[in-house]
Amino acid sequence: MSVTRVNLEAYCGVSDEVAKQVKKYLLGDFADESRFERKNSDSSDGSETQFCKTTERKENVEEWDDWGDKQDAENTTESDESMRNWLFRCDLKTYSDAEYLLVTWESRFVLLRKPPDENQYKIVCKQYIEGDPVGNEITASCIFGLSNVRHIELLDSIIIALGTLDGHVYFFTEQGTMLYYDRFSIFEPVNSLQFDVVKTGQTFLVVFTKGFFMVNPISLKSVLYQCKVLIAKGEKTVKQISESIELQSELLAPDIKGNIIHVVFTGLQKPSTFEQYVSASYDSFYAKVEKPSLPLYSTFMVTTEKEFAVFVWHDREEQEKLLDDVIKYGKSLVPSFGIRKFFGISTEPTRVASHMRSAVHAPTRSLILETRIAQTVSRSPDCNYVAVTDRLARVIIIDVINRQVVLIFKGYRDASVSWVSSTQDDRFAQFLTIFAPRRSLLEVWTVLGNVRVCAQHVPSSECNVVSGGENKMLCGRCHMHTDYNSFFIDEKGEFHRIVMPFHLALTSRARQDQHDHLRLKELEQQNVGTDDWFKTFSDLRMTTSRKITFQNALHGLSTAEEAHNFVARIKSLPNAGSLADLPNVAEKSIGFYARIVAESKAAIGEYEKKSAYELDSIVERILECHMERFGERSDAVNDSLKVGEWLKHVDLSHEDIDVLSEHWSEHRRLLLANLIFAPLLGSFQIDEYYDTVLEKLPVNRLNIVKLFYLKLNKSTNKIDWRIFNRIVELFVNLEKSETGVLKSVDRMAMDSKNVTLGILLLAVCWCARKQMRQLRNQDKDSEDNIDESEHREEDNKGNEEKNKTFEEWDAVSPEVEHLDSTMMCLHCVALAQSLIVEDPCDVRISDVAQRIDSYIRENVAKWVVNESIETEVLEKLFPRDPTEVLAEEGDEEDRRNKMIVDFPEDKETIVERMYQMIPRVFEHDLVVAGEYFNNRLFLYSGEKDEM
Repeated sequence: MSVTRVNLEAYCGVSDEVAKQVKKYLLGDFADESRFERKNSDSSDGSETQFCKTTERKENVEEWDDWGDKQDAENTTESDESMRNWLFRCDLKTYSDAEYLLVTWESRFVLLRKPPDENQYKIVCKQYIEGDPVGNEITASCIFGLSNVRHIELLDSIIIALGTLDGHVYFFTEQGTMLYYDRFSIFEPVNSLQFDVVKTGQTFLVVFTKGFFMVNPISLKSVLYQCKVLIAKGEKTVKQISESIELQSELLAPDIKGNIIHVVFTGLQKPSTFEQYVSASYDSFYAKVEKPSLPLYSTFMVTTEKEFAVFVWHDREEQEKLLDDVIKYGKSLVPSFGIRKFFGISTEPTRVASHMRSAVHAPTRSLILETRIAQTVSRSPDCNYVAVTDRLARVIIIDVINRQVVLIFKGYRDASVSWVSSTQDDRFAQFLTIFAPRRSLLEVWTVLGNVRVCAQHVPSSECNVVSGGENKMLCGRCHMHTDYNSFFIDEKGEFHRIVMPFHLALTSRARQDQHDHLRLKELEQQNVGTDDWFKTFSDLRMTTSRKITFQNALHGLSTAEEAHNFVARIKSLPNAGSLADLPNVAEKSIGFYARIVAESKAAIGEYEKKSAYELDSIVERILECHMERFGERSDAVNDSLKVGEWLKHVDLSHEDIDVLSEHWSEHRRLLLANLIFAPLLGSFQIDEYYDTVLEKLPVNRLNIVKLFYLKLNKSTNKIDWRIFNRIVELFVNLEKSETGVLKSVDRMAMDSKNVTLGILLLAVCWCARKQMRQLRNQDKDSEDNIDESEHREEDNKGNEEKNKTFEEWDAVSPEVEHLDSTMMCLHCVALAQSLIVEDPCDVRISDVAQRIDSYIRENVAKWVVNESIETEVLEKLFPRDPTEVLAEEGDEEDRRNKMIVDFPEDKETIVERMYQMIPRVFEHDLVVAGEYFNNRLFLYSGEKDEM
């Protein structure tokens, strides 16, 4: 099922001529569009207060194909630079379903109005604030209606309130006539101006960083009417009026830590008795609540730079409650008792400037303290919810009645939010509209059901969603549930009303879950990849069901080709866009898997008959003997991960996968090792194999080495000299990328109970170190070939002599000189272990390194006892004194070449072969080999550095 497109109804636009006039007026003679900066978008990129990195990945929305008719998007072409682009960079305020549009820039503003019978905005007034252009720069704006003096349901005029950088608030009519101004602060700019209307009352707020003013609406209306009358009669100027009439307000200083970002008026509430006593304890520990009934509190939700959301409570006085009743029930605005001073009518010079008022402490409740900072807020039409966007790409819905978070939407960085309401008879529904510019995505969600009912890909991110503005009037009748609209501004600057049918509010996840539950049962009975399976998959309604079903289907596939075909068909479905980037990620991982499998085929041709690293002849014969034994094991596993298992357990997008954790079984590790090291058997160039496979694999180098050790220890692949040389080349690449890999392999060899595996690993490390030294010598030679000045030639010769001395010292190290002694000793250990067939003694190589001779004699003695060998045969098998054998005449090299190195089936022959090699290492070579093993043990225990 395709995602339902958002119903956008063309509402109004700005003609080129009007846009040109507005832009020219706002910028003056320097109408350079580059001067504009978007004021209504607090982007996190480059922000000094940004404390988190941008982690949102591109969703490739241009490739999504589930937006219904895609032909419209394809035919849409990017328009040329238009004069209407100022809409996205100025501060916009709307009123009465966008009938009025207020545009502010620096110290100037323009009011536009849409006539009832036309679809283009007309300019109502163009005005600016006189005086210092810097101090009078507009930092906040608000637009609301002024009710008629006798008929509160009728509109008298439109009032424009502007807050400036120097702390002033100016009030204008829609014709651009200034009525009144007051200074609320001499130190701070006005952060925001808000005229909020709820069912329980209304208030006008002037917000600063540490507190905010509550301006009494009755006083504000009385002052504005007096100003209109005095200015119309020409009796006083605006300055005289502003200096004589006092505006009744109250400065609240909430108990918060950070600077205020937003303030939202949530209405009047009655707190519990417990909250009353807690509030009283702020003044005194012994304070009592003596009021006969619980008072009404004005509740504000405040966001700050340190607290994400704080609820501020303010006790209302009896007089203010009476005035709220006046507003609510439409009684006379001038009560019979004398409150002329309250309305500013008194002629006594007792006016107190607003910025001179003392602050009133306001307690806080229900602190929502999280590591996030709010960007924008928007209150729902029923005043029960507030939508907050933060700098962590989240849209959070807060229930202001219960003062808790109820919903969190993720992945909406720099989003714009607004509300849309819909009514049917006496029923009321509200929807949340989210526009994500990073994803060029417009969505509509239900709050109660938490269902995305509409979504649409817009052609450009240079769009926005703005509130239509309530039809609220100062001291007018408090509104009940009325239609609350939102407007989408496209890249051409056209306004489109977002229309939501009421029946979409009845959509719930429960119904979608029931529908998908039946479809999922059908999918279980169908084969993955069949036409019926894809048809049923297309009928799923919930995004979660589609994603889980898609992933589970991938996990059951066997070959890469089958997986490629499956993903290609999934991407061709109409609802593939709901899977976001999952098909692309899966396709990339499948391609990685296919590359490994394609390069794992065994190479055809002759294999090398000897090592390429100039090993001793006896070492080569010992290695050949033991390499043949790798294919003789019957209990090993040679299978590898299927493509479905690969997609299930290996995620290339992760930085590191701990394959040695308890979540990975040993069998699964072995399957992974067989897969990623299979190219060693093929013809894949090792350098390219390392760069394109091992380097891209999200497994660290040490775990790669451990996986390779597991493969050698458990698999049955036969190793020849070609594979041996490729393994050495692989370890050279590993050592280059991370120093210490060879040292780790040495430790694994010494800890191994498999002598055959230990012999192979030690030989590989020896060859890899030899190759590394040759590479370093080549680098030194290339540096020595550089022409130097003549006066350094003698110093260079001296350095060369020293280097030669170092090279000679390296040449006589046990690691290089006595590899043959080490191999012969370990081969003798392997022969001794083969004597005991029924109860082999598996011990680590490091455990027998100090007592090779005694270990061999113990195993021979066990074999003799088990087999009941006669004394004559035993004396025949044991050789003469080793010192006598070493003293025999003859060429030592000839005797080494005549040695037979294998594993005969006859136990007596094994003992003979074993003691043919023992005299070769007694007494000199065996002592040196013992020193070598000592060095290895010191290296293993960390007591001695590697030579």
